[in-house]
Parts: sequence; structure tokens; C-alpha cells
Amino acid sequence: MKTIKREDFLNALKLIMPAAGAGGLGGPDLVVFDNGWVRGYNDNLSISYKFDTGIEGAVPVEELFKTLKILKTNTVEVTPAEDWVEFKCGITTLRIVKIVGTECKMMNQCEDYTRLKNRLASLNLKKAEWVPMPKNLLEGLKLSLMAAEDSAIGRLTGIVIVDSIILSSDNYRLAKYDMGETISDDPIRLKTSAVSNLVRMKKTFDFVGVAERWLHLKKDDLIVSIGQIPYADYPLEDVTDVFNGWFDDPTVYTMPAGLEKYIKRTELLAGIGGGIGDDYHHELNFATAINLKTDGGHLVITAGKNVGMVEIRVPWDGTLPNLTIAPAFLKQVLRLTRSFRVSQDKKMVLFETPNFKILTVAKAETALQVTEEGGD
Repeated sequence: MKTIKREDFLNALKLIMPAAGAGGLGGPDLVVFDNGWVRGYNDNLSISYKFDTGIEGAVPVEELFKTLKILKTNTVEVTPAEDWVEFKCGITTLRIVKIVGTECKMMNQCEDYTRLKNRLASLNLKKAEWVPMPKNLLEGLKLSLMAAEDSAIGRLTGIVIVDSIILSSDNYRLAKYDMGETISDDPIRLKTSAVSNLVRMKKTFDFVGVAERWLHLKKDDLIVSIGQIPYADYPLEDVTDVFNGWFDDPTVYTMPAGLEKYIKRTELLAGIGGGIGDDYHHELNFATAINLKTDGGHLVITAGKNVGMVEIRVPWDGTLPNLTIAPAFLKQVLRLTRSFRVSQDKKMVLFETPNFKILTVAKAETALQVTEEGGD
């Protein structure tokens, strides 16, 4: 028997749950207790946390976590047995079936637990070459998620790290972040959903290491491992050419401060293509859009769909092209910068900060500023 603090145990389980999977065994998501570590594993993400429970084997994590969470005791008495683990909290005793060896008695079939152990061994943590983690790697990965979806066109799937550059793309956005430091001599391509889980953890790390098909991040007793996906078919030259040659016009447009609150007012009525027709939606390839233009000393923001429309006229003496763009994306990018440039074909706009660039499909038609005296 081993006595551990219930809150510490819950924190350890909660930490690894984003990576908890069946490990190829089928059935429920599992937490693995392995040589003083608590681990979660799936094919794209693994989280390991050093926390000794005295258990060897795997148990269903959801049932264990939810039951321990509703109990009120300060400690848990853990007693492993051959086929189950007993968790005693005051007058409550919880017994959870355990997978160990070749037995899996929680399901109708017996599966080989060694398959899960082999998957954990494939992390190759002992072979990882640890180096200090670039201070802005996590920021770069987080910003790259603005232009990354797992549903992206096949060759653009994932987040790619080449030298000091992080690249991401989906079907209508493209992002580039420069860390200023490298973590590997070889290109790295990561599953978007795994990176998203990493960012949601809101943890910091001191070291990064690459071992075969995994990228590892480590701090103290926590290791997060992100699975790599094949890089060979990634169209690196095509992606970088977009940034290098499609935005030759140096003209920079700057949107007014405080625009976010007006965008929020339009979102409920933001329909296909900003209310300008289904054909335009298919050209832009995003579900909703709003339109911004300057008119008579105002910035005019409009959105519409089949149930109605909304127009907001904000007093402003600046000039913008007639711009149709996705509102959700625009709200995100305005947290970083209000300035953008327009591509040669007027079908993309590029937002830039010193180390981050992100472009999106849009429509930017040159519009002349109309004065109040000359307007309609």
C-alpha cells in the first residue's frame, strides 16, 4: 500500500489526459503507470509526468479521475493487486481493473499489454539529444495555429519547422514565424491537433529534443512528446515563394484602433462571402465574411445573409481598399497588428510583425477615398 495526496494524484492524471488513448488496445482511454511515471499515449501525442503511485500497469483514466475528483479526502491509499488496483479514500473504496502482462480483463478480448509498452518505448526518450529550447518556440507554434487545420489539403497538413522557420497552412491561410534559432538539422513536421493540445496546456519548457519520429519538450518532471508526420511531400518552395514574390506592392494599409468591437457586432449576420453571393464564397473558400470600405469620411463595415444585414459606419478619415475578409480571422490578427499589404492579384492580404507573417485569402479592390462633399 502507498499513501499519496489526492490533489497531487488528480493533478498528475489531469496533466496526461490530453494524450490518453487506448494505445492500440481498443476500449477506454488509459493512463499508464510505469516505473514511477504517469503517462498518456496516443499516436500523435504523449505526456509523461514523474509521479510515483506504486502501480505498474494501465487503468481506464476517465473513470479513475472522475471518481477521485468527487471525493473529499486529503489522501488516497493505493493498493495494487494482480488484476485491479484499489483506491481507498476514507469510507469509499474504488477498484479499477488493471491491464498488465498479456491480460486485459476489462474487455471481452485479451490484448497484449506489451504492445502499449512498445509504443511508449518508441518515444526513444533516452536517445533524445536535449538542447535549450528557443525562448519563442511556443509562441511560434501558438501563432502558427492561426493558419493550421488538420483538414488542410494533404500536402499542406501540419506545422513544419525548417531551420529557424515555423510554417503552417490550411486551405486559405499561410503563416511564417522566425524563431531566430534552430532545434534540428532536419525538417520537422508536426500534427496540428497535437500542437494545439500542447499550447492548451499553457506550460513552459526548458529543453527540446528530437528522437526519430518524435519532438520532445521537457521541464523538470514533465515531458511532452509530439509525433512527427512525414515531411517528404511538403511543398516548401511553393509555400515560401508566396511570401517572397506575391507581395511586391510596398503600400501598407492600417486599420483604425478599436475595430474588434465592431467586427463582433457583425458576426451573427456574417454570411457567405459577406453577403455578396455563393459564387464569391467558393472563390474565397471560407464560410463567412464581412466587408470593409471607406466612404465619406467613414469606415463602413457590412455583413449579410439571407435573414438580414448589418452596416456600421465608423467616423474615420483613413483609406482602405474595399476589403472582404473572414471576421474570425480578422479579430485574431488584430491582436497582433492593424497593418497589412495586398497581393498583386488582389486576392490575398498579408499581416506582418517583426518575426511573424500571416496571409489569408480575401478580396481587396482598390477604392478611392470619397469626401463628404463629393459623396452621395
